[in-house]
Amino acid sequence: MNDQAIPHVGVVTYRPQHQDRLIAKWYSTALNSGKIGTGVAIGRTDDGFPGTYHITYHLADGTELGTYDLEITQQGEAYQLTWRSPNGVAYRGTGILMGTGLVAGYRRVEE
Repeated sequence: MNDQAIPHVGVVTYRPQHQDRLIAKWYSTALNSGKIGTGVAIGRTDDGFPGTYHITYHLADGTELGTYDLEITQQGEAYQLTWRSPNGVAYRGTGILMGTGLVAGYRRVEE
């Protein structure tokens, strides 16, 4: 299989830091570095994880990677995640609660 055919997929965790702020740890197949990135999501957390957030992601060395609008919706015990950039939907994911955090897998949306 050609490497170009492998989709950009990854895993992310979100944990509440304090009211209206989530801290992210993430890794993507696009990095090939083995190093974990971070992120900070700002949005209302009154109802737990479901809601809309503005999130900024950083590489492991602290370099800002990008910002997205993140929408988290709950479907039963699972969660659906959608990351939007100014160009539209960039990533989609699905996750579950683990302890006090949300763990999700995601993939790039090919347009």
